[in-house]
Amino acid sequence: MSDISANITAKETVKVNIAAGVSRDADTVDDKHASELEPAITEGTVYQCWKGNKSWQTTPYVDVRDYASFSVAIDAIGASEKTLLIPNEQAVSADKTVPANVTIKFLQGGSLNIADTKTVTINGHVEASLYQIFKWAGTGKVSFGSGAVKEVYPEWWGAKGDGVTDDYIAIQAAIVAAGSLGMVYFGGHTYAYGTYLNIPGHVTVQGSGIGATVLLYTGADAYAIRVIDHYSNLSSFTIQQAVDRITDRAGIYVGGMHNVFRDIYTVGFRIGVKMEGDAVGCAYNNYFNLTFAQNFYDYYLTAKNAGFCNANTVFGGLATASADVGSIGIYIVHYAAHELNGNYFIGTSIEVPLIGVFCDALSNGFLNCRFECGGKDIWFGANALANSVIGDRWLDVDDDSGGLKQYVHITGGIDVSTYFSVLNVKVVGPRVVDARCDDAINSGDATTDGVIDALRDAMIAHGLVAAA
Repeated sequence: MSDISANITAKETVKVNIAAGVSRDADTVDDKHASELEPAITEGTVYQCWKGNKSWQTTPYVDVRDYASFSVAIDAIGASEKTLLIPNEQAVSADKTVPANVTIKFLQGGSLNIADTKTVTINGHVEASLYQIFKWAGTGKVSFGSGAVKEVYPEWWGAKGDGVTDDYIAIQAAIVAAGSLGMVYFGGHTYAYGTYLNIPGHVTVQGSGIGATVLLYTGADAYAIRVIDHYSNLSSFTIQQAVDRITDRAGIYVGGMHNVFRDIYTVGFRIGVKMEGDAVGCAYNNYFNLTFAQNFYDYYLTAKNAGFCNANTVFGGLATASADVGSIGIYIVHYAAHELNGNYFIGTSIEVPLIGVFCDALSNGFLNCRFECGGKDIWFGANALANSVIGDRWLDVDDDSGGLKQYVHITGGIDVSTYFSVLNVKVVGPRVVDARCDDAINSGDATTDGVIDALRDAMIAHGLVAAA
């Protein structure tokens, strides 16, 4: 029996239109009686056969070309469990719902071309390889019912993944179609696009791995990917642009809540990941094993318009930033209207040519991190209150100029109520650490100098630093 899914022709299927128990042979069109066939045929059923052979076998396949249109074929199938074969382009001029009992199988060259403002809602399964199966005009679209598909592919909407063609329209269409019910899966290709991708809530965007799937941004928006909704998951890809650390652009902009980011490599932006509370909250987002290269800032946390940026957590990963003057691995700004707080970096390796962390906010933490920075490892600004530095590991990477490295720098003018928790920190390196902490020891303000003196003495007493 021939493989109908791989090679279908008119002679390989027969639809019985005459009296039950009688068929027409696919090759000779001679009448054959049911007694010659096994199993017995039924009127209106599609059969599969050997070419030129009188043996027939029932098949669940229905060829759309046997009907006036795709919509007519769906109506004719009714409640039967069938697979509708689409071997050519089918125009859809009205809204149509595909029931759960119908599987649509697209052969190469087969597609649905959906008219403007019309929607095809698919509740059954879809079978197709990586070629375009959905075309549309204007606002025509495809939507999927619960459980209809496990994942969708940008290629189904025409993405090329060749690193040259602008795949934005196809990628965004796939993201919208997946909705809250499925995953958008990117293969091991480079997908160029010139307009930022907007990720709605409850969507999973997954690549084939860092370096395998590359999302190559070529546009001029303020971000390459925007996530301002909730409960989405993004993972396993590289996001990059031609290196431009001057234009204020983020690789990934996060303004929503309860989103998860995992195994993402961000390259060549002014800001790798920007977390911003803008009128609403950027909170409760989790980041796992994110890696950065050639960004001016790797993480940038801020807020505006009475928004808040709180309780975001970064686990592991590597922050590197660039060697540009002023570049910072992690930047947490002061925002008086709603202070940024409760943001934690846990087990992150911060290997930055200049400043590892600048924090000018309150109650943020750096736990069991690894610092290997050419300048200040952590710089607390004048507005920094009650931040925690616990269990971190410091590696001395100063040059041999004779200067003394500042592992923790505290800006002068700190109120006596300021409290920093510095626990179980280990300083590793050949240089004797300057126990003064920073130049503010000679600020001229007795209260400030007293706080810094106490911090210095506590660090020496616990063996965290050696006296100068």
